[in-house]
Amino acid sequence: MNPMSDEAELLRSIGADPASCTKVDGYLSTGVDVYFVQVLSTTYERALPVGVYARKPSDDAGYAENYVVVVPDVTVATGVVERSLAAVRSLIDSAPVLGTTLRAL
Repeated sequence: MNPMSDEAELLRSIGADPASCTKVDGYLSTGVDVYFVQVLSTTYERALPVGVYARKPSDDAGYAENYVVVVPDVTVATGVVERSLAAVRSLIDSAPVLGTTLRAL
């Protein structure tokens, strides 16, 4: 997982600035499956509007379903990631039908 903008001590130790925390990648485990989740600020992701997007891998790809959350924030802080993971978890629980192309949910 990438550092978040409010992790001052960690950022200081790696010589990073909070303004550089514009995306966080991580994994969400439901106990049954694992999902790859990307939380992207509008500073990082300019092509997609704010929202939640998802795609599944092709059958032979061997990797997890991918959820992308574009948030209206300039940087990504811990609370933003927590809210994003909760939103993704709710979507997973609703069992959306996903294709191999990234689409809005």
